[in-house]
Amino acid sequence: MILEAGSGGSTLDWRRVQARIAATTRTCAYDRAGYGLSDPARRPSDARDAADDLHRLVRAGGLGPPPVLVGHSNGGLYVVACAERFPRAVSGLVLVDPGYPGQPGYAAYGLGVRRAADLHAWAQGLVAEAAHCAARARAGSLHADTPGEPCLATQPDLDPRVRAALLRIYATRGETGATVSELRSSVATTDGVTLDDREVSARTGQLGSLPMVVLTAQSHPAPVPGFSPDEQARY
Repeated sequence: MILEAGSGGSTLDWRRVQARIAATTRTCAYDRAGYGLSDPARRPSDARDAADDLHRLVRAGGLGPPPVLVGHSNGGLYVVACAERFPRAVSGLVLVDPGYPGQPGYAAYGLGVRRAADLHAWAQGLVAEAAHCAARARAGSLHADTPGEPCLATQPDLDPRVRAALLRIYATRGETGATVSELRSSVATTDGVTLDDREVSARTGQLGSLPMVVLTAQSHPAPVPGFSPDEQARY
């Protein structure tokens, strides 16, 4: 089983889950290019390249029989893309609150034109914020020991040594370059369609008889600013 984190995530996102699954199933988690302890990305961080990297990992890792792929959020989109492109390399999918093709089609969920425009502006703000942090990392103006630096956020409950090492990496190399590319691929759109939408099929039955489990939370802890609980639920 291979665990794929969502946008901006890393192997640390699975740290409370992996050990419990590993008690009965061989389980691996990895950092996509540009995240965590992995080398910087050399190409766009979109669904097609994420699926290709994952397939290369499975082949290079000598993991035995085709693994079950587990994807959270945008990682769900990536593992589906991998299963579409390399069906013989995947034995099943587990999608945890997954992203999916066409997800930004907010007007279709009854949010209306104004709300769709609001959410588009919010998504563009995410891209701009990540791009600002990436520029600061390249300019050398990020410092790992600056308290509360918003461009160097990590999980607060990490082992202090792990957290310090990650902050040093983020301050010099940064993971924000990969984040910018992922956001541009997954949420940035001018016509209601993202790059990831174009790269991953939305056709029913595309995966054939591949076993799949979809896990969804009953409520989301971080609603989009400016949207009511009802609107968030419909989205």
